[in-house]
This record gives sequence, structure tokens and C-alpha cells, in this order.
Amino acid sequence: MGRTKGKHINNTGALLSENDVPPTPADPPMDKLDVILKDIRVSRLAIEQRLGSITTELSILKDDHRKLVDRVKRRESDVAALVPGQKDSESVIQKLQKQVETLQERIGDAKGRSHRNNIRIIGLLEGTKGLDATQYVETWLRAIANTGLSAYFTTYHA
Repeated sequence: MGRTKGKHINNTGALLSENDVPPTPADPPMDKLDVILKDIRVSRLAIEQRLGSITTELSILKDDHRKLVDRVKRRESDVAALVPGQKDSESVIQKLQKQVETLQERIGDAKGRSHRNNIRIIGLLEGTKGLDATQYVETWLRAIANTGLSAYFTTYHA
């Protein structure tokens, strides 16, 4: 119950004058109300300033988020554009691997054929040929042929 101007009634029902009514805790003096009101206004200003800075920071975060979303979308489109090329690359790699295997087989075959066409000479010591092996073998073969020792020559064919 607040105070009203004029007459007041106590618990017994008797009328009291304004001077007889004691102040209640619900009715603080005006200077206390002014202090409380001032504190509320200061608090309100501080809250509004903080809300303003939070709003600014939130705006910056939204812009950063929007930029990140744009970057992710661009990267996704870049990756999507690379996927068909990757499939093409995989097929090219498989073809090249088959080609390498085929060429390795051919090289092995060519080496085998090359070795089969070699002549193996028994009785020719290693290191005796000197600097010109072809001339030495030619001279050695003629010497063997002239002496009738051609039975020592063997040709290997596979």
C-alpha cells in the first residue's frame, strides 16, 4: 500500500494525520530513488554500449562466415571440375602401365634373342684379347682354322 495525501487509517481504523504516519520501507526517500534511477541509467548505457560492440563483432563474424562459405563453394566447384579429369587420368595411367609392361616384355625378348645369337668360344682365355677384342678374335680364329682345331668352336642357338 502506498501513501496517499490527506488522511490515513491505522490498524485500529482510527484516522491519522500525515505527520502521524511513519515512513514505510516501500517508500524510500527521494534522494535514494534518484540514486537508484541514476544507477539504472548508467547500467542501461553500459549494456547498450556492450550490445553495440557485440553487434559489431557479430556483423564482422557474419561477413567472415559469408566469405568462408563463398571460398568453400568455389573449392567444391573446382574439385567437381577435376573429378572427370581424374577419371581420364586414371585410364591414361592404366594404358601407360600396360604399355610399359609390354615394352619390358619386348626388351626381355630382345635380350634373350641377342644372347641366343652369340657365339661361345671355348678355349679363349679372358683378358688375353688386349685393347681390340674384334681384331684379336679374328686373328685367333684364323690361327685355329689353319691348325685344324675347328672342333673346339660351338655355336649355341635357342
